[in-house]
Amino acid sequence: MIEKLEGRGSNLKKNNIKMEAIVKEIIQYPINRSLEEFILFPDREYQPNETEAKQFSKFISIFKYIADDMEAGAKFDSVAVIKDELVKAFTFFFDKGVEIGSAYREDTEPNLDIDFDNIFTGIHGDNIPTELQQKVNGIIPKVIQIGAETIDFAHNKQQEKSLTMNITLRSILTSAAMLGLEYTLRIER
Repeated sequence: MIEKLEGRGSNLKKNNIKMEAIVKEIIQYPINRSLEEFILFPDREYQPNETEAKQFSKFISIFKYIADDMEAGAKFDSVAVIKDELVKAFTFFFDKGVEIGSAYREDTEPNLDIDFDNIFTGIHGDNIPTELQQKVNGIIPKVIQIGAETIDFAHNKQQEKSLTMNITLRSILTSAAMLGLEYTLRIER
């Protein structure tokens, strides 16, 4: 009996490891695409310190609650159904990642607040310095394209690997914020 229980625990652990690998693959997808599209420079100009890395991790933990809210009110079983809304959310959190990365580079305290009313408008970037905002404005069409491709990629993974809606949504939102952060950390100033 104990051997059967241990075997089940082992299978759960293997499934969690597989799930984590799939989530990482979704999160990394837009960064890889941005490197291919020459939106991102290959090397970072700025490396976040430990406090900044922990702060950003804490920030992206809020995506669990956003995904919970989206899933609770959902009348859909696939991210493909709400792709247009998710592309707007992707752009919103890309801008938020840029804003946070900019604060890190300028050694100022980042604004980690989120205006929940604007998530699906795609509008953010209130605290991005003008010079950086001009650079970001030039790549927004590519960010939207990569966001749509990321959603398609996540949708395929959701179907192939039986990902929950919540995990798929969190992975998409996290990938957007990570892309914005990476863009800011890699851009030459």
